[in-house]
Amino acid sequence: MKRFLQAAAVSAAAFGLGCSPGSESTEPAPGLDTLRAALEERDELERKYLLTSFLRGLDPADLPNVLAEIEAHRVGIESDEVRLLMLAWTRFDGPGAFATARDWPTPWRSVLMEQGMRAWGFNDGRAALAECDQIEDEVLQESLRTAAIEGWVGSYDRMGATEYAATVSNARRRTRLARRLAGQAKRDGLDAVIAWADAVPEDAPNEFKEAAFGFSAGIVARLDPERVMPWYESQMQSWYTTSGLYSIAGKWALFHDPRALVAWIETLPIEEARESERTDAIKLGFRTWAEEAPEEVEAWLTTAPGGSVRDVAITELARVISETSPGDALRWAERIEDETLRRKRLLRYSRRWFVQDSAAARAWLEETDIPDWWRSQILSNWSLAARSGNRANAQPEK
Repeated sequence: MKRFLQAAAVSAAAFGLGCSPGSESTEPAPGLDTLRAALEERDELERKYLLTSFLRGLDPADLPNVLAEIEAHRVGIESDEVRLLMLAWTRFDGPGAFATARDWPTPWRSVLMEQGMRAWGFNDGRAALAECDQIEDEVLQESLRTAAIEGWVGSYDRMGATEYAATVSNARRRTRLARRLAGQAKRDGLDAVIAWADAVPEDAPNEFKEAAFGFSAGIVARLDPERVMPWYESQMQSWYTTSGLYSIAGKWALFHDPRALVAWIETLPIEEARESERTDAIKLGFRTWAEEAPEEVEAWLTTAPGGSVRDVAITELARVISETSPGDALRWAERIEDETLRRKRLLRYSRRWFVQDSAAARAWLEETDIPDWWRSQILSNWSLAARSGNRANAQPEK
């Protein structure tokens, strides 16, 4: 243990005495007695208060004594408390903090390294990742890289983390980072979310601009649809907004008035080549609404004008209720105006109803007014269902 305390002393000398960055109070910083009291405190709230009070003014010269106290109380220290120590330490000496963690002589080393790298990533993401590149053990390198990135994404260096995230080759990880960066921007308000998405360059690698805009548009739509409308409209002709309308629709329909969403989408001057974006967004809006409040969709349909939008609403409502109420889904599907779509839905929902209640389904088929060749298709479909014995008929919707 002695040589690690000596290493900390060398680090303190290299960086000089005095409080760490961000500690500008004229009040004297809490001393080691505060740290000892924190480590001995069992009340978690009081413990965290005392610990952060001390660490906010961590003096490099105190590092040897701090580490001695930490080692003495190691059994009772949680990983989040280690992170607080490392956040304070890496403010002024990221390399020294990580080197000490890496060379720690007990199995506790792994906790110190992970939390140290996360804290270093928060305070200097580029330097932390550069250190990760020097680690030969691939499993350890990946673990520490993840910790460093987590710290960096949550830091004040949002654009630096964004620049890095855009270069990540793994698509799932890159998408997750885009979502997290947008979420971090939300902590600073909607202006910050919009500013972050706008600041991502169009030529960022891996079409990162599209992911940034899509996630940000969803966040803004959830919190304030009035804000998202002009923002989206001002950029809707750009390539990177291709997923934006879909993101907006999902959040708007879930947290606000879906009727206003559909009315707005219908007015958008979307070019013909991208018309599918409008269709998909309207579908998602009605599906989300139907999942949350199917009775509201039914009420809306009683007065909605005919046309493709009404057909979409009926289709999504029927899709949602078909698993539990295929008969109701079938009756709604009968009202679809588009003949091809109506026939497909009648085939699907009549089969589901048949496997649940064949007598009721047969009674419906005798009464409904459909072309004879549709009726033949339905009967053939039922025959296949009966022979297969698949009472659930749980084919996914298309």
